[in-house]
Amino acid sequence: MRPTFLARLVNGTLFDPVVFVRLLNQGRAILFDCGRTGALSNREILSLDEVFISHPHMDHLMGLDQVLRVILHRRQPMHLYGPEGITDKVISRL
Repeated sequence: MRPTFLARLVNGTLFDPVVFVRLLNQGRAILFDCGRTGALSNREILSLDEVFISHPHMDHLMGLDQVLRVILHRRQPMHLYGPEGITDKVISRL
């Protein structure tokens, strides 16, 4: 049986949490938490449809600046999910 997705722990087990999940044959991806995202290529970031933030601590949120900068002029929306108040925290970064 072939997998339908590939998950990658972007920064290893000891560093800022970022899990990049590529949905195979769909040309899109999902991101869980947004610690340091420097290891993600712009192409990978542009493939993101959804980003899930578990909680708004710095090590789970600081890479969102890079993600927003890369997708800023993209036509399709990126959906952001997180705890209550996450929208205000993201808007304040813009």
